[in-house]
Amino acid sequence: MISKENIKYCIFIAFISILIYKAIDAPMKFISGISGFISFFSPFLLGILFSLLINPMMMFFEKI
Repeated sequence: MISKENIKYCIFIAFISILIYKAIDAPMKFISGISGFISFFSPFLLGILFSLLINPMMMFFEKI
């Protein structure tokens, strides 16, 4: 019997296999797709980075 966990595992393996196939089949399209993905999420990543860097300083000032 196929459980939900096995179905999730099979879908994950299929997704990774498709990504690897696309990377091998057309590497420039794959790299440009990753570049677009990173450029879309870069403001969010910078916001997370700034919040992680500023948090210790804010914790110090809150204790004062």
